[in-house]
Amino acid sequence: MVKEKLVQVCPICNSIHIHTDNPSKLLETLGHIGNWKCTQCENSFPIPLEIPLSEAKELKKKPLTPNKKL
Repeated sequence: MVKEKLVQVCPICNSIHIHTDNPSKLLETLGHIGNWKCTQCENSFPIPLEIPLSEAKELKKKPLTPNKKL
């Protein structure tokens, strides 16, 4: 059985364009992630959604939450 690839998405706008706001790559490799930030909606959040790649395209069509800044 082949596992489907998972992608991390913003829980606000479902964008795949997210990154950690941690300036130190060393801390990130040690497991200290900090918060995530979306480059599309500019929201910060502690944990991104992790969904199968096939579902990422469907979520773009129907967001889970309204696209507004918190």
